[in-house]
Amino acid sequence: MIIYPDFYEQFQCKAGRCRHTCCKGWEIDVDEETAQFYCHIEGRFGEGLKNALAEDEDGWHFVLQENDRCSFLREDGLCSIILELGEDALCDICALHPRFYEEIDDMVFCGLGASCECVSELLLSARGQLCFVDESGECYDLDALLEMIGVPGCRPYRYNRLKQDETKKLIATFLQTEPIDDAWTKELERLKHDAHRYYEKSRELFGDKHEMLQRIYQYIFYRQMERIPAWEVDRISDYARMCTDFIVFHAGMTEDLAESLRRFSEQIEYSTVNVDVLLEAVASS
Repeated sequence: MIIYPDFYEQFQCKAGRCRHTCCKGWEIDVDEETAQFYCHIEGRFGEGLKNALAEDEDGWHFVLQENDRCSFLREDGLCSIILELGEDALCDICALHPRFYEEIDDMVFCGLGASCECVSELLLSARGQLCFVDESGECYDLDALLEMIGVPGCRPYRYNRLKQDETKKLIATFLQTEPIDDAWTKELERLKHDAHRYYEKSRELFGDKHEMLQRIYQYIFYRQMERIPAWEVDRISDYARMCTDFIVFHAGMTEDLAESLRRFSEQIEYSTVNVDVLLEAVASS
């Protein structure tokens, strides 16, 4: 059985309209089959492909340009490979991103990473709790999915006023994570320096957005379902609650809940080390 979130089929890459391209700031691995295909492309574009490829003990990858840009990311935000060769010519990671797939028992849980701004916007544009759909069109809530893999349901998310010491603890916990860039550390320092103002702003802007916050919580929980039963449901629930609290708090600074969700996702969810740090933090609290 294949399961995916209710907004999954609405996803379409924003390409040149994207403010936060996924073709910058990441090491782009190229699968062996596609690398060999690129090496046999002739002409001027083929030469560019071969010059941009490098191989090491981990396999093939693209050599990034200045500012960590992919060699084939044009100034207008479009991909030269797609324009020259078509979407079928993309390497596996570029073709699949931001999709993810996790197998649990005889089910495949599909999803979309919220580090993509289109995904974070889609997640928050719908109303009601996050639902999941199988290939027959039948819908399930999160508790039903958990029941299907034989574990109890998770606690619902409730947005409660944090005390001053709780906000400090929240920031301190996220400061333990490995930053993906200098800007992330600076953002956390800003939150730490003026925590009260940003927290009050977040409550003013998003404190009554219960459905949106519940969807964020459910999405974060779903993203880590593969860690059950290594981690108990309550621990995954505590992790999702803490992360949702942080996203709301961070949104007091950005004044954009979708952007704060996207920023959280690229910093935390794409690093198993950072996810483990936060899971350990809730386990020891």
